[in-house]
This record gives sequence, C-alpha cells and structure tokens, in this order.
Amino acid sequence: MVHYVVESTLQRRGYLTRVRDGKRADMRMRGEAESDGVERLVEVIQGKPLVTAELSH
Repeated sequence: MVHYVVESTLQRRGYLTRVRDGKRADMRMRGEAESDGVERLVEVIQGKPLVTAELSH
C-alpha cells in the first residue's frame, strides 16, 4: 500500500511500476536510480511508525 501511495503521489517509477512493466519481483532486480530513491522513501515511511512505537515504551 505504501509503495502505491508514494509512487502515485510522486508520479515516479518505483518497485510496483517496475513489476507492472514486467520485471521479476526478486532480490536480483537490477538497480535504477529513480526506483531506488522511491524505494528508500517507502522504507523510511514504513519504518517511522515502528521507531515511534519503540520510543514510546
């Protein structure tokens, strides 16, 4: 879900777009500057609630 929101909001090519365009969804996916940047942003957004929850305990 986060992948979709980030890609559609930024209108940038990310993981979901690459898979839709025929790339295999595996760990050997060749890096691309734009999609790598989008993926980093997704990871930051997904990780933030976990960090916040850990700090509140």
